[in-house]
Amino acid sequence: QRLDALPEISWLSPWHDDNLAVISFQVDGFDPQEFAAMLDAMGRVQVRAGFHCAPLMHRQLDTAKAGGTVRISGGPFNSLEQIDTIVSTIQMAAGL
Repeated sequence: QRLDALPEISWLSPWHDDNLAVISFQVDGFDPQEFAAMLDAMGRVQVRAGFHCAPLMHRQLDTAKAGGTVRISGGPFNSLEQIDTIVSTIQMAAGL
């Protein structure tokens, strides 16, 4: 919810779906690969960036020109502290 309030982040999957553990997004002004590298360097946050083995989907979503999306995959063993780290690192990397 903290990230949803930021207009610089465009969600391509419903972050609010309690059954969905994979979230894709773009950050205005950033290449997904570069943003993923920044998250790793700034907070050791590991994400996946690019086309995720689905280039046709990215063409359909009109994300191909921007290099795809950044994808976060959560799991049952992620703690709330880890989620807070991810959120704050995304905000810091985006300069927000």
